[in-house]
Amino acid sequence: MKIFISLLLFLTSVSSIAAESRNRIEELFLWKMSEDLRLTVSEEKSFSELIRSLNSRKSKFNETIQVHLKNMSQSKAVKEKQTLIKGYRKVLSEYNQLQLEEVDKILKLFGTDKAAQYFVLKNDISNRLKGMLANPENKTEEKKPKPLPKLIEE
Repeated sequence: MKIFISLLLFLTSVSSIAAESRNRIEELFLWKMSEDLRLTVSEEKSFSELIRSLNSRKSKFNETIQVHLKNMSQSKAVKEKQTLIKGYRKVLSEYNQLQLEEVDKILKLFGTDKAAQYFVLKNDISNRLKGMLANPENKTEEKKPKPLPKLIEE
């Protein structure tokens, strides 16, 4: 019983740390976008509310996707797997619709020029984060300053 309680407390703390990290990343993302897009106070408020809402919904879809995948991996019966795959496909379709909704709402909020800038910046930030997560050892190598070129005097 003590081990179970300890494990439960550990998992709860890990979960809260992960949520805190996601919130921190979301706040940094909002700040970076607001700064680079030079948003007004009202634009920033609307933008922040939109992104938080979309991220919350994306998170719920991701949780559902993970449940489907876990159930598929544990399923033995073909019929059950077929049902799970149909559900998985439906959730993926809804997730993709959410991404299209993001495009429409950002376009409505910012207009064409600023929306295009947003999507390019978002892609750049996402790729950088993925790169850092995939290759954490390269992070330190990139920060090392390159040696200064030697001056050759004749």
